[in-house]
Amino acid sequence: MTAHLSDSAVFDHQSISAYTLGNWGEHQEEKYLTEIWDKLNEISETPEKFRFRNDLFPSCQIASFGEHLILFRIEESRLEVARVLHCEMDLKRHI
Repeated sequence: MTAHLSDSAVFDHQSISAYTLGNWGEHQEEKYLTEIWDKLNEISETPEKFRFRNDLFPSCQIASFGEHLILFRIEESRLEVARVLHCEMDLKRHI
């Protein structure tokens, strides 16, 4: 299944990258970003194991990863990533 990141998810990814690089260095940044992509692969392979959050948007599912939550949905045979948000954020406000 192919993954598609929304513009907002791309911005989230860039923000996570910059924050991690600035606070914990290049090695940790590379490690964390690789782990995010590993999580996206896991979602692609077994999307049924993640819970639905239709209160956020139609067909929304959510996966936790480290201090972040990946908000996504499956459309046809494509993984659509809407946001990658810190777990402390107000999800409804950032959708």
